[in-house]
Amino acid sequence: MKQDSGRLILISGLPGSGKTTCGRWLSDKYKIPYVDYDGVIQPFMTEVYDRFYQGRAYDEFCAIWRECCYETFWNVIAENLRAGINIAASAPLSQEMRQPDFFAGIKSKYDIEFMVLSLILQVPEKVLYSRIVSRQAKRDEQKVRQWDDYYRQQEHTILWQPEYQIICHTGEEYRTDESVRTFLYDEEV
Repeated sequence: MKQDSGRLILISGLPGSGKTTCGRWLSDKYKIPYVDYDGVIQPFMTEVYDRFYQGRAYDEFCAIWRECCYETFWNVIAENLRAGINIAASAPLSQEMRQPDFFAGIKSKYDIEFMVLSLILQVPEKVLYSRIVSRQAKRDEQKVRQWDDYYRQQEHTILWQPEYQIICHTGEEYRTDESVRTFLYDEEV
């Protein structure tokens, strides 16, 4: 039997869009836990890559391990929601946002009911490029080398159906939008 649980603020967007900054800000402002995909996944993925996949393109390596990584990410989120804890989480979710029934699938898989506020960060291309160049992360090296091809291949179609959604074009709208506070604390949104 599905139980009612916490509420999820899910932050998504391309690398460099400001997901981690947004998640940390929401966590500080609203005193809720924050789960960052890169924070959960990168430590062990970097170790696996360094030990077993040297010489293979990092993006190709990540594609091989994608499903396992996202399952780990969702397991952490589901445990918080199941405990009735409101939580913010961030990940690129580029493939998932093209699936109309994505959230229904997650709810079914984990046998929990929860409400979702989707914050999609869609900042200008120049901002994305500048941010990923400046952070100098191994996971971004191939993207930077092949930026034009990488960016052109990104799909910006949003088909998933959360209960609530805000699309942030500057990456900062979440700081002033009252929808976040209302979503977290009011019974009726």
